[in-house]
Amino acid sequence: MAGKVETSIDSEVTGLRAVADAVENSGAGCYKVVLPNPYTRVSSDYGAEVGHMYQLFLWSCAFSVSSITI
Repeated sequence: MAGKVETSIDSEVTGLRAVADAVENSGAGCYKVVLPNPYTRVSSDYGAEVGHMYQLFLWSCAFSVSSITI
């Protein structure tokens, strides 16, 4: 039986690693805990999104400068 469990904890009381170790140890090897990496981006196309926003910013600058000089 495979399943997924989501839970929330108070990180000021206990750490994620302690909870993960407790779950894995109590399951006698039946459970595997996967913790999300906080340093990875959720969006796989983050670079493309940044590039698009940069282009929009440049066009915004170009139009704002031309409207000031006219």
